Amino acid sequence: MTSSEGVASDNPMPQPPIPEISTTINPEQLAALLRRMESERQVIAEIVHALNQTANLDELLAGIHQALKKVLPAENCFVALHDSATDTFSFPFFVDEVDVAPPSPQRVGHSCTAYVFRKGIPMLIPQSEFDRLAAEGEVELVGAPAPGWLGVPLQTPNETIGVLVVQHYESAKAYDQRDLEFLNSVGGHIALAIERRRAEDALRKNEEMFRLLFSHNPLPTWVIDRETLNFLEVNEAAVRAYGYSLEEFKNMTILDFQTEDEKIKRPNDLEENRGDGLYRGHWKHRKKDGKTIEVETTVHELEYSGKRVRL
Repeated sequence: MTSSEGVASDNPMPQPPIPEISTTINPEQLAALLRRMESERQVIAEIVHALNQTANLDELLAGIHQALKKVLPAENCFVALHDSATDTFSFPFFVDEVDVAPPSPQRVGHSCTAYVFRKGIPMLIPQSEFDRLAAEGEVELVGAPAPGWLGVPLQTPNETIGVLVVQHYESAKAYDQRDLEFLNSVGGHIALAIERRRAEDALRKNEEMFRLLFSHNPLPTWVIDRETLNFLEVNEAAVRAYGYSLEEFKNMTILDFQTEDEKIKRPNDLEENRGDGLYRGHWKHRKKDGKTIEVETTVHELEYSGKRVRL
């Protein structure tokens, strides 16, 4: 494998690379290699632990950076995430000895970071390799020149979402092939963490949207447990229309609204529509003050907080 080629692992939880050990290696080299392997193992263990214990992405990336420094030079390190809607990179994590302030979102362009992103493979780009790629029009200098540069794609099972980069401003020999393989294994963990965070953010936004629409619906609306018929959620319109408080609703079932005739027919209707997922009908409901009202209902079946419910 050349300095500009590599293959990212498909394993979402990659492990430290296992080298081929030459039979001619001297004892000092062997001892150094074994120490390196143990350091890598410990760092991967730290990262996995942080991945399982830290929900905050900023804290997680900062912790991963501190762990990385135990194995390779990482005083200058950043994570670039790609926004497909704007074709830009943002930088949720950025530490650098020269470019102190993290850059604002920038067009993908032709930086080394963009090159790794487009190729989707880990790359070791010392100064000589950068000069070759620049002469071919593949890359251009962005920021301060770094003779030592190492970047790995952050890949999920479906796509490349960004790039993890470490760079060295003094030595073109700061990184080697083993560093490339190790950083690529770390990139798999970072991609997993970011994908999880994005999924959690999307779920939270969906829940917030549901909550907003549910709460501000001008019609009485509730969520009931499909099996017990207990109220799980009730909006303000239902409180106003029926006269019960939210606390009272929590101790009631939908059957508490029904007249005796309605209670007799409702179990049969529920059974008839159990596999349908949608029901429309007319019912007689009794309010808290005893007044009976006729209502038209529309019922949707869905998953809510791990339960099958009716909305």
